[in-house]
Amino acid sequence: MASVSTLAGAPKNRRAARLAIVEEHIRLENAHDLEGVLRTFGNTARYDDEVSSLRVSRVMLTFPGLLLRGLLRRFYWRYLIEDFGVVSICVLLGFPLWLFGVTFGTYHWVQSARTGAPATAGTVFVAALPIMLGFQLLLAAVLLDVLSSHTGKYRRPQADDSEAARHRTSRVAQSAQRRPEWSDVDT
Repeated sequence: MASVSTLAGAPKNRRAARLAIVEEHIRLENAHDLEGVLRTFGNTARYDDEVSSLRVSRVMLTFPGLLLRGLLRRFYWRYLIEDFGVVSICVLLGFPLWLFGVTFGTYHWVQSARTGAPATAGTVFVAALPIMLGFQLLLAAVLLDVLSSHTGKYRRPQADDSEAARHRTSRVAQSAQRRPEWSDVDT
């Protein structure tokens, strides 16, 4: 967004047009209209005469490492330090299982390719089972993480979770209401 000093130097009609766009953007944002917010600025970036310092090759080399570091930091703080739970157990069991299966299977596949002797069914099974179990546990961890990110707790949808029911009371009153957790629901 342009600063006030930049807008002050612009011609009156151009400045008024920019302010109108910003006001429209804020109005749509307050109305929670995501498509409208995106339409206010469009799909393409306009830099006038500015030159971008972005280098795709540099980003391709550094960004994956930064994403992995952020993922590990988030997992460490959120699931090991703050709240050790089901997600932590799924990851701490799933990743070593998956890694063992891949390592064991790769080692025996290379040995089989070198010697020309086919791997036995038991060797294939010992490699495949930890891969499948580890993948399922990691998938469950991702699912539980996504579910907890939206609501803050693992909970089943309730009968009054419709859109109209959510807006009956103020947000403060809604946050004060206790929502049942998994342990509260009789199964």
